[in-house]
Amino acid sequence: MTCPHPLKQATLLSGGALALLVTASSSALEREVGNTTIGLEGYLKLDVIRDLDADLGNTIDRESIRVDDEGEDGHTRIHGYESRFGVSISTPLADSELETMIEADFLHGRGGGLRLRHLYGEWNGILIGQTWSNFGNNLSAFPSIDINALPSQDNDRQLQLRYTTGPFSASLEDARGTGNGQVGGDIAADGADRRRYPDLTLRYETDDGDFNYALAGVLRYLEYDSAGMDVENAAWSDDSTIGWGVTFEASKSLTERVTLRGSVTHGDGVGSYLYLNPADPGYVDDQGRLRTIRATGGGASLSVEVGPGDVSFGYGIVRADLDRAYANGDVEASDSDEYQSVFLNYIWSSRGNLSYGLEAGYHARSQVDGQDGSAARLQGMVKYDF
Repeated sequence: MTCPHPLKQATLLSGGALALLVTASSSALEREVGNTTIGLEGYLKLDVIRDLDADLGNTIDRESIRVDDEGEDGHTRIHGYESRFGVSISTPLADSELETMIEADFLHGRGGGLRLRHLYGEWNGILIGQTWSNFGNNLSAFPSIDINALPSQDNDRQLQLRYTTGPFSASLEDARGTGNGQVGGDIAADGADRRRYPDLTLRYETDDGDFNYALAGVLRYLEYDSAGMDVENAAWSDDSTIGWGVTFEASKSLTERVTLRGSVTHGDGVGSYLYLNPADPGYVDDQGRLRTIRATGGGASLSVEVGPGDVSFGYGIVRADLDRAYANGDVEASDSDEYQSVFLNYIWSSRGNLSYGLEAGYHARSQVDGQDGSAARLQGMVKYDF
């Protein structure tokens, strides 16, 4: 996750003025129209990537890590697909502010297609639309150059209805998943999974001086119904169960130059509410029973201010318990049950909104049959925030 914090606000420019973007200050990208403030925000980013082992794609695809150590090593790619743009609008409404936001990048299909990231409106503590899940990790997000950062240490976007008052927030979220199509996840049920009810999340987030922390939970109703469908097992009919997850995350400024972050997440049927969980929330066994999958993740990172930037080091792991499913033949031997990643980077800025970064990452995955593999990636970036 390149930028865990909200992007700087900016104003709309005419077509001619946009040509001067690289020399304009961020304050030049904001415009007042009556009582309404309209802003343009985003960044242009160029990534240069060298995979020392398997080709991991434009963003790290951990399923591409080889476990047989066969295949061609060494792959280079250059792209700008993570570049993004957004429009924000702030309008006074009934003694409060109506804030709306739309943002997109070019990482649909892992690169090249336009992808909607955020589209929401927020007024007086009520939020409607697609944005970061109320459950996921924000405080512990690692400032990586690759957008697919540490397993379990990030968040994803979800269509939702949320209410926030003080440190408390609650949301009803689309159980089918939106954004990257990952949040929540599908039950492994040969297409017979159903989504009749939204997921419920609760969150408490506060701070004590320079110590920020949050506790969140998610409750889910999972089911499948194969009526009228041609499924692989005649014993399949219908079943339902409850899934849940809890997470605790925190960040602490140890000194003016040093920041520590971390989180731990656990759940049963949690799916991809646990960031980069390799497993579905559940599966249907050979008797037609819907089984949930337990999963746990955690990690930590440290950032130290050095010169004009920050050196950051982080580790994250997520593991799904697929032992019973594998023993009963309900999952494939090649299914992944664990991801691990280690990152070390230096991100700095020497002039205004222009920043640079260098990053080394080591990534590993394990399969339910005990095979495992690893891959290393080197990455550099140049980014202009507007």
